[in-house]
Amino acid sequence: QSAEALGAQTRANLRQIKLRAMKMAPDDVATLYNAGCLFCVMGNYDRCFECLEKAVDNGFAHRVWIENDPDLEPVRKEARYKVLLERLA
Repeated sequence: QSAEALGAQTRANLRQIKLRAMKMAPDDVATLYNAGCLFCVMGNYDRCFECLEKAVDNGFAHRVWIENDPDLEPVRKEARYKVLLERLA
């Protein structure tokens, strides 16, 4: 679902929930991956990559998820995306 389709209040609520989760488990790869997806859907690509890169740093190894997750479609043409995939080769 695109950021435009989400209401402003819903986006704010989701962001707050994800930020709380990241404070509770800042190195958890699933939390980081999902935060990256949320930030991507919301159009915050810098935070998206920050979370995804940290997830990989902490052991996230599901390349197929990153390649196929529709939430990450907006960043697939970015150089940072290609670098991230190379780290999972």
